[in-house]
Amino acid sequence: MPTLTKNDLARFIKKRGYCHDITYPVAEQMVEDIFEFISEHMAKGDTVRIKNFGTFYLKHRKAQAGRNLHTMELVPVKARLVPAVKFSRILREKVI
Repeated sequence: MPTLTKNDLARFIKKRGYCHDITYPVAEQMVEDIFEFISEHMAKGDTVRIKNFGTFYLKHRKAQAGRNLHTMELVPVKARLVPAVKFSRILREKVI
Protein backbone atom coordinates (compact mmCIF):
# COMPACT_ATOMS: atom_id res chain seq x y z
CA MET A 1 0.00 0.00 0.00
CA PRO A 2 1.59 3.33 -1.05
CA THR A 3 2.22 6.16 1.37
CA LEU A 4 0.54 9.49 0.64
CA THR A 5 2.84 12.50 0.98
CA LYS A 6 2.35 16.27 1.01
CA ASN A 7 3.67 16.30 -2.58
CA ASP A 8 0.90 13.89 -3.58
CA LEU A 9 -1.67 16.22 -2.01
CA ALA A 10 -0.23 19.19 -3.93
CA ARG A 11 -0.35 17.22 -7.20
CA PHE A 12 -3.98 16.27 -6.45
CA ILE A 13 -4.95 19.91 -5.86
CA LYS A 14 -3.26 21.00 -9.09
CA LYS A 15 -4.83 18.15 -11.08
CA ARG A 16 -8.31 18.81 -9.63
CA GLY A 17 -8.15 22.23 -11.29
CA TYR A 18 -10.03 24.32 -8.71
CA CYS A 19 -8.42 27.28 -10.36
CA HIS A 20 -7.30 26.99 -14.00
CA ASP A 21 -4.05 28.85 -13.55
CA ILE A 22 -2.91 27.11 -10.34
CA THR A 23 0.68 25.90 -10.58
CA TYR A 24 2.32 23.07 -8.68
CA PRO A 25 4.37 25.43 -6.44
CA VAL A 26 1.17 27.30 -5.48
CA ALA A 27 -0.62 24.02 -4.71
CA GLU A 28 2.40 22.88 -2.69
CA GLN A 29 2.34 26.14 -0.69
CA MET A 30 -1.39 25.69 -0.04
CA VAL A 31 -0.74 22.25 1.49
CA GLU A 32 2.12 23.65 3.59
CA ASP A 33 -0.12 26.48 4.82
CA ILE A 34 -2.88 24.07 5.85
CA PHE A 35 -0.49 21.95 7.91
CA GLU A 36 1.13 25.05 9.37
CA PHE A 37 -2.31 26.35 10.40
CA ILE A 38 -3.17 23.08 12.15
CA SER A 39 0.26 22.93 13.86
CA GLU A 40 0.14 26.53 15.10
CA HIS A 41 -3.31 26.16 16.60
CA MET A 42 -2.50 22.86 18.27
CA ALA A 43 0.66 24.42 19.73
CA LYS A 44 -1.60 27.04 21.34
CA GLY A 45 -3.76 24.29 22.82
CA ASP A 46 -6.65 24.70 20.39
CA THR A 47 -8.72 21.85 18.99
CA VAL A 48 -8.95 21.77 15.19
CA ARG A 49 -12.10 20.19 13.73
CA ILE A 50 -12.31 19.39 10.02
CA LYS A 51 -15.83 18.32 9.05
CA ASN A 52 -16.09 14.77 7.66
CA PHE A 53 -12.40 14.18 8.38
CA GLY A 54 -11.58 14.40 12.07
CA THR A 55 -10.56 16.36 15.13
CA PHE A 56 -6.96 17.20 16.04
CA TYR A 57 -6.42 17.81 19.75
CA LEU A 58 -3.91 17.56 22.60
CA LYS A 59 -4.26 14.60 24.92
CA HIS A 60 -2.93 14.73 28.49
CA ARG A 61 -0.66 11.84 29.50
CA LYS A 62 -0.23 11.46 33.23
CA ALA A 63 3.14 10.95 34.90
CA GLN A 64 4.11 7.31 35.23
CA ALA A 65 7.04 5.01 35.84
CA GLY A 66 8.98 3.82 32.79
CA ARG A 67 11.80 1.34 32.54
CA ASN A 68 15.29 1.65 31.08
CA LEU A 69 15.46 -1.53 29.01
CA HIS A 70 19.25 -1.75 29.20
CA THR A 71 19.53 -1.57 32.99
CA MET A 72 15.93 -2.52 33.89
CA GLU A 73 15.96 0.48 36.24
CA LEU A 74 12.68 2.34 36.86
CA VAL A 75 12.70 5.84 35.40
CA PRO A 76 10.04 8.50 36.04
CA VAL A 77 8.22 9.78 32.93
CA LYS A 78 6.81 13.30 33.33
CA ALA A 79 3.21 14.25 32.57
CA ARG A 80 2.91 15.72 29.10
CA LEU A 81 0.59 16.69 26.26
CA VAL A 82 0.69 14.62 23.08
CA PRO A 83 -0.98 15.37 19.75
CA ALA A 84 -3.89 13.09 18.87
CA VAL A 85 -6.54 12.80 16.18
CA LYS A 86 -10.00 11.30 16.28
CA PHE A 87 -11.30 10.49 12.83
CA SER A 88 -14.91 11.20 11.94
CA ARG A 89 -17.49 8.45 11.70
CA ILE A 90 -17.89 9.18 7.97
CA LEU A 91 -14.16 8.70 7.31
CA ARG A 92 -14.00 5.55 9.43
CA GLU A 93 -16.93 4.08 7.49
CA LYS A 94 -15.22 4.84 4.16
CA VAL A 95 -12.05 3.06 5.26
CA ILE A 96 -13.63 -0.03 6.76
